[in-house]
Amino acid sequence: GERPGASTTTLLPPADFASFATGYSNTLPQSHRVTTWSRHTRTDGYALSSPFINASGRFDFAFICVSLLPLFAIALGYNVVSSDRESGTLRLVGAQPVSLARLIAARFAIRFALLMAPLFVTGTILYFWSAQAFTLFGMAQWLALALALCLYVGFWLAVCGVINTLGRGSSFNAMSAVALY
Repeated sequence: GERPGASTTTLLPPADFASFATGYSNTLPQSHRVTTWSRHTRTDGYALSSPFINASGRFDFAFICVSLLPLFAIALGYNVVSSDRESGTLRLVGAQPVSLARLIAARFAIRFALLMAPLFVTGTILYFWSAQAFTLFGMAQWLALALALCLYVGFWLAVCGVINTLGRGSSFNAMSAVALY
């Protein structure tokens, strides 16, 4: 049966942008049972994690941004110049009235927009879904997060741009970028 002693459930208030990182709720639960039965908290008899989070795993917006976003940037940017060099069209591209540097910058800008558009739309939906929506502080946090994501994507595309300037093949570029990741 039950041992005598006091017990209560402690609740943490939802953190800012908690909806962006639902996968971390397994390791950082929002509620915890505290007892006076021993020095150690009893964990038998109730689950520390949400069944929904267990079913969906750690695949959330934060995981996409931190782990998968660099890989998507590498996949889109590793062969911006080397593919033209390997197919023999780099000289034709260089003969156009637009400078090669400007054309390559435009290609990277398109790749940047392709990566940021879905992130910005998803992040905005999650922002309006969060408890911080429609507050000045919440909007400032979302803008800071969007700026950080722009810098993060820009960094990885810049890494791919530097690797492309080495004049090597696409396979070397891809392997170098993944090795840096």
